[in-house]
Amino acid sequence: QRFYSYLDLKSKQPDANPPPLDSCLRRITEPDPDVINYRAPLIQNLGKSFELKENPKRKKARTQERLAYTDPDDQAKSSENNAEKATAADGQAKKPEDPYAEKARAIEVLFPSTEKVGKIGDVNPVKDFEAMLAERSSSIWVQKAIEEMKKYTTNLVQNSLQGDYYEKALECFVALRKACIIEQEPEEYNQFVTKLYERLKKVDDVVKFFQLLSSKNVLLICKEEAPDSDVTEEMARSFFMKTEISSE
Repeated sequence: QRFYSYLDLKSKQPDANPPPLDSCLRRITEPDPDVINYRAPLIQNLGKSFELKENPKRKKARTQERLAYTDPDDQAKSSENNAEKATAADGQAKKPEDPYAEKARAIEVLFPSTEKVGKIGDVNPVKDFEAMLAERSSSIWVQKAIEEMKKYTTNLVQNSLQGDYYEKALECFVALRKACIIEQEPEEYNQFVTKLYERLKKVDDVVKFFQLLSSKNVLLICKEEAPDSDVTEEMARSFFMKTEISSE
């Protein structure tokens, strides 16, 4: 009611001030004077507890805004410079790339350097092999690790004098077999063992090594262990039985 009364007054007298509140509205909108007088010391202490200070962050922001201001002529020059830079960048982007550089990068990704790949050493070949498998910096890393381990184990078996390296070779075969199962590469292991035996089956010491594999149950990888394998469990066991028969 007071609001509409004031609108009516302003329509008739545009320069009129708002009328004072009547006693009923003052009791509703204003604090009780008795309470204010009674709590005056607390109110004063509350006001003294908070000190008004200028916000340094806001002051810094205003300073940066003033520094960032540029004259319209300077803005026009800046726009021209930006346009020239953009044109130059587009020209460089459209410049055809050297095909030899692109080919070199592709080769580096597919066939990393030997220093980066690492090697299987004599101190702890199984640990080196597992480290190579864990690297996975490219899609061919697992395959390269398997190939390195196959070469290393072949060298151990061929150069073992009276079975000196058979225990180490056995550990390498176990690690290689486990990795081929995990990586779903059973044929890599099965073909490696089969070809190694076919090539060295006439060497007595090598046949003894295969008998050692059989005694430790380090068999060919069968279907039950890896679905991609073409070897059944019976075939895996019979393969080592053939080595025992041939040695006799």
